[in-house]
Amino acid sequence: MPALHHHAINYLEIPVKDMAGAQDFYRTAFDWRFTDYGPEYAGILDPIGEGEVGGLRLEQEVQQGGAA
Repeated sequence: MPALHHHAINYLEIPVKDMAGAQDFYRTAFDWRFTDYGPEYAGILDPIGEGEVGGLRLEQEVQQGGAA
């Protein structure tokens, strides 16, 4: 597990309506890599490969202002 840093995000979960589309977007925009845990959840891998720093969670509805 990566070391914790003061004033840094420790774990970020993002609700999405389209898992494949969201992974494609974040992979292209930020070069993120994922661990798939089934069709409803994907972990966001730490950039230096020391664990996960968040995840994408499949939801039927995403509130306005959230990621889609």
